[in-house]
Parts: sequence; C-alpha cells; structure tokens
Amino acid sequence: MVEFGELVTVNPGQAWQHEANDFTPWMVQPENLDKLSREVGLPALELEGREVREGSLRADIIAVVPQDDRKVLIENQLHHADFDHLGRTLAYANAFNANIVVWVAGGFSPDHLAAFRWLNEHTKEDVDFFAVQVKVFRIGDSLMAPKFEVLERPNNFIREIRVQQESGESGRHAKFRNDFWMFYSQRHPGDPQLRRDYKGSNVYRKISGLTLSIYLAQNGVGIYIRADNDEARQLAERCGPVLEERGLIQNWRSYHFKHFNPHNRENWPEMTDWLHDNFVAYREVIESVASAPVESDPDEIAFVPQS
Repeated sequence: MVEFGELVTVNPGQAWQHEANDFTPWMVQPENLDKLSREVGLPALELEGREVREGSLRADIIAVVPQDDRKVLIENQLHHADFDHLGRTLAYANAFNANIVVWVAGGFSPDHLAAFRWLNEHTKEDVDFFAVQVKVFRIGDSLMAPKFEVLERPNNFIREIRVQQESGESGRHAKFRNDFWMFYSQRHPGDPQLRRDYKGSNVYRKISGLTLSIYLAQNGVGIYIRADNDEARQLAERCGPVLEERGLIQNWRSYHFKHFNPHNRENWPEMTDWLHDNFVAYREVIESVASAPVESDPDEIAFVPQS
C-alpha cells in the first residue's frame, strides 16, 4: 500500500527570517518573479530594481511588463498584512507612477481585501491592484514549497490582457525596444552582445558572480546590481562603499537612473552613452573589488576612472 504524508502549512517566517534581507531577495529571483506573474495573469516580468528610492520613499520591487512597458510595483510583507503597509503601498504607487500594484503578504484580513476591491472599482482604468498571499507548505521533513495565491484582482483582467496581446500592441513595443538596443549595440559594440531580435527591457551581464543589468524604462534608462546568492551578496556589500565613493549609487541595492524621453529618438545617443559610461564604471568597480583582498580598505582599491 502506498504511504502518504500529510501536507502541512508552514509559517512564512520559518522560510524567510527577515523581510528585506531574505524575502525580497528571494522574490526578485527571475524564477520567482515568473511564478508571481503566472499567478497574477501577466506575461513574464522583468526586474527594474530592488529597494528603489524616489525622494524619501523606497519601494521593495519595481518591475516592468516587457510587452507594453507597464510599471509594476511589488510591496512585500512577510507576515500578515497591516494598514501601515497599505498606506505605504498607495504612496509608492503614486510616487513611481505604477500601472500595476501587487501587495504580497503572509495573510490578509477581509478589510484589506475590501480596500483593494474598492480601489479596483473606483480608481482610473489603467491602474490595477492585486492582493497576493504567499503560502509555504511541506510534507514531513521535505523541503519547504512556497506558493502564491491571488486573493483580489481587477474584474476582467485576464480578458483585457488577452485583447491587448491579440491587438498587436505588444509587437509595437517589442519593435521599439529592439530598435533601441540595436542602436546601442552599433554605437557601443564592445558592450554586452545582443541578438538582433532582442526585444527585452533589460540587458544582463555576469561580472565576477554579480549580475549587472542596464535597462530601458518608459521615462529613462538605468543600471543596477543583482546578487543571486550569499557569496555574490558579500561581494556586492564590498562594492557598495566603492560605488558610493565614485558617486555612482547610494548603496548596492538601489538603482542608478537618469530621466529621458525614450520615444524621442534624438535622445538615443545621449541615453546609450550614459548607459555605456555607467556600465564601464560599474564593471571596473566590481572587477577591482573582486580581485582585491577581502580586508582591503575601499579607498585603497585600484580603480582606473574613465577618460
């Protein structure tokens, strides 16, 4: 006879001890953003930044829907939802001009869900609100298995996404991104190699174990670092003071951004030059820090500034 185990629910706090240091880094892993996007009903999301600052505000995760460049705000709450996070989520949505707001928490009360339902019914049509519960399961001593469950979403959201895709809107945005990156490749051929059919918002490059990403957004271009494991995070922490000293970034978890109007193609030379200059500067810092002894003082790390 087959022996079965009992599926038990695990407190998310057992899977991730700290919201900012454990849960958010797990969330921004591409495979986990893919899981979230599938549950919400979106195409695969592309990460724009983590712990992103706008004035005094700091959003957990900013992503983009690559097919149509809609900006996605993801607010993480490891434990049960509270109204303090609800207020912050709305403030972030306004500050970052988000088109889609996803509030991820360990649990929601009926009042929190009712608030998001009211927002979906009364706010302007191009802003959508999702309440997503993160659950964790295991059987016996097995590995823990996380799962996203959407508890609140806009009416007809899936149907509207399908209509957009069938209308060809995504194709126009994809061609625009492809044109931009091909312009970038021709202007700076020594930077990351791109396929001629590349249509994404982000361009990634692995450097000494860190992921360096440059990206094209609706209102400009930016660059950020992603650390995918403990060893990479240690290197990123060592790079942080050097990046700050060079005036490139506030800390390694934030992103460096410059506002442009990408739809004015006369801006493309300046935009691509800005991306290239920062790509080179970040790469030089990362390679210098990675090759230096761990105990080195940041001011003593060899660094060759750009001409």
